[in-house]
Amino acid sequence: MAAGGMSAIREADAEVKGQFETDAVKAAVAAKLGACEALEVQRYRTQVVAGTNFKVHAKVDGKDVIITAFRPLPHTGEALSVSDVVEGSDL
Repeated sequence: MAAGGMSAIREADAEVKGQFETDAVKAAVAAKLGACEALEVQRYRTQVVAGTNFKVHAKVDGKDVIITAFRPLPHTGEALSVSDVVEGSDL
């Protein structure tokens, strides 16, 4: 990974699934796509900034989507926030 760049693509692990397979993320995805009954994280990339940027490939109701999100540093007490959701699988 180049300094400041995105990491290599990684298979989703329990930690990332736990952060993204939540009611809050499903609601954010539904707001962008119109529906989100089932969400299963497949792969992801990260970028460390003043927190962590995520690009996540997930299956949402059988469709491939890319979720872009930001997790602030722990001391802020702020939750993960979804900034974009698009159909596709290219990270």
